Amino acid sequence: MTRLAFALALVLLSSAAHADPPLRARRFAFLAAANDGGTGRARLRYASSDAHAVSRVLTEMGGVRGGDLIFAEEPDRAEFLRQLESVRRTVAASRTPEVRTEFIFYYSGHSDEEGLLLRGERVPYSELRSRIEQIPADVRVAVLDSCASGALTRLKGGVFRPSFMTDDSVKLKGNAFLTSSAANEVAQESDRISASFFTHFLVSGLRGAADVNRDRRVTFFEAYQFASQETLARTERTRGGAQHAAYDISLNGTGDFVMTDVSTTSAGLVLGPDLQGFISVRETDARLVAELRKAPGHAVELGLQPGKYLVTMAGKDSAFEATVELREGQRAQVSQLQFHPRPLELARARGDDPTLTLAPPPLAPLRTVPFSVGILPIPFDSPDRLQKNVSLNLIADRAAQVRGLQLSVGINWVDEELHGLQAAVAANISNGSVSGLQAAAGGNAAHGDVHGIQAAAGLNLGLAELHGAQLSAGGNYAAGEVVGAQSASGINLAMRGVSGVQAAAGANWTARDLSGAQLSAGFNGTAGTVTGFQASVVNYAGGVRGAQIGVVNVTKQSHGLQLGLVNISDEDHGVPIGLVSYARKNGMFHVGAYGTETSAANVMLKVGGRYVYNTFSFGLRPGKDGNRYTNALGIGVRSRTEKSWLSFLDTELVASSFTHDFNDDDRLLLLSSLRVLGGWRLAQRFAITAGPTLNVLVRKRGFDDDVAPGALEKVLHDGPTHVSLYPGVVLGVEI
Repeated sequence: MTRLAFALALVLLSSAAHADPPLRARRFAFLAAANDGGTGRARLRYASSDAHAVSRVLTEMGGVRGGDLIFAEEPDRAEFLRQLESVRRTVAASRTPEVRTEFIFYYSGHSDEEGLLLRGERVPYSELRSRIEQIPADVRVAVLDSCASGALTRLKGGVFRPSFMTDDSVKLKGNAFLTSSAANEVAQESDRISASFFTHFLVSGLRGAADVNRDRRVTFFEAYQFASQETLARTERTRGGAQHAAYDISLNGTGDFVMTDVSTTSAGLVLGPDLQGFISVRETDARLVAELRKAPGHAVELGLQPGKYLVTMAGKDSAFEATVELREGQRAQVSQLQFHPRPLELARARGDDPTLTLAPPPLAPLRTVPFSVGILPIPFDSPDRLQKNVSLNLIADRAAQVRGLQLSVGINWVDEELHGLQAAVAANISNGSVSGLQAAAGGNAAHGDVHGIQAAAGLNLGLAELHGAQLSAGGNYAAGEVVGAQSASGINLAMRGVSGVQAAAGANWTARDLSGAQLSAGFNGTAGTVTGFQASVVNYAGGVRGAQIGVVNVTKQSHGLQLGLVNISDEDHGVPIGLVSYARKNGMFHVGAYGTETSAANVMLKVGGRYVYNTFSFGLRPGKDGNRYTNALGIGVRSRTEKSWLSFLDTELVASSFTHDFNDDDRLLLLSSLRVLGGWRLAQRFAITAGPTLNVLVRKRGFDDDVAPGALEKVLHDGPTHVSLYPGVVLGVEI
């Protein structure tokens, strides 16, 4: 019996040794966002944030490494195609028999029946599809969230092949195209969710809401079914009309194409089996992370990042909420016992499912009080709800509505709207919108919109959209979008973008796009894109299409101007000007050596963005009366030609100083040079550079006359300070 067992073990080991090893997979992604569709088309509000949401879910739980994801924000046609071609070359260079390659393309923005619209330029669907199919990946998945994008799938009829979802062997090859709308439909976005309907539900599904079989993996078809069904349900009654997702799947082989793996996230939120209804999950800054309709009887796990989340569960006539904190490596389950009732707010349906419209019981009618004088506030324990035109209180006050004036030494409190004026030494509070003015030596708070002005020596809070101005000696906060202005001597915060001006002596921050200006003496920051400008000591932006002006400027993607001592970006397509500029992904970082007629031996460093760079060098020029040392600092612009005989062309303006002794200013020479250098790349990291220069030399009369070639030198000034002009040449190498 022992011999038999031993023989069986040998057979099993031999079989395992000759079995095909599992293929390793590498996934690439290219995401593009275009709020600007060109002249005559309304600018979208959430295309960029939608693409960033997809980017986060792909890198957190979709198997895409940060270096394998390319993000193109507001590209024109040329930039879009250049980036797509860059992905094709990267994928081609990475292919090996041992690695399975996968490619995911996502686009959010404008389009029509013929193609994508990028800042008024069109990329036809036929060209887009052809270029995607040229990417040498085993599987290519394309997702388009734009109007009439269904025309892309209609090119091949949108045929679904059931073999796509048969088993787990993952031997698929081919294409899968998914679009948010049919060929004759508009793709819609919503201010309530601050996203497009389709991408919002696609991301919710990828985070785990679409995991129908509860295996903690979300496949392409599960994500498609969840996003299409929820989008249709939420758009059937909107002005844009029902929005139908479309697909074209041409995958051969067997297996599920897994889009995300919930188990790979650093934290997880488990919605317990006892929960049911419409559930939404928000971060602490009120940003909506996921939404789903949950049936009772089974748990649903959402892959999230560590942090605090507000979970809301709503039924037909009730709503509950719970706060959950997720820690690194934790899977936290939330059950009904953790929820507490939440007051429902009166809301009008704007096309959402009427079964989800939450409204409280009808309120009692208002009773108008033309004039009110009192010491204590009036509670709403009785059926009477008061509308006050004028109210004077030494301690506090409260009214359902104020259309006139409230003055209080203590607190003013309006539960719904204020159309007049509130003035308090301590605080003003309005649980509705403010259309007039709030003024307080302590603080102002408005739970609804602010359409007028808030002015406080302490703190302003507008917890929804602000259309007017906030002025404070302390700080301003707006949970909605700032369309007017925020001004404070402390700090300004706008959680949904700024379309006006933020000005503070301390710091400014907006969680979404900035379309105006941020001005501060300390720090400006936005998680979105700057299409205006930032001016501060330190500026940070998710993207720049305008300008950053400061000592230190930092952005993820730059398509505008960075002007500062230090400019840093992840990816640069603009103009960085400063002492040091660097782009991590596509910037320049080269070292090298060169010689000129003035300085024979120099070591050089070039660092900068994609086009503009800084150059630093140190050199040595032997002489009859000792060695001269040179230090040089310059700025240059690189034009890439990629021709067989010329790889790039650099134009540089360089200032150099020559001295015998670093401490001897009396023997200092100053040289300014304009250089035009051609580069011939002999290898990927090695190039020869050469070109002419035009030099202006400034020195004391009669001092170091052998620096400039006398035969070519033209004297510009022959006084005590000698200024001359002469041509020269540069020859060097860079790596």
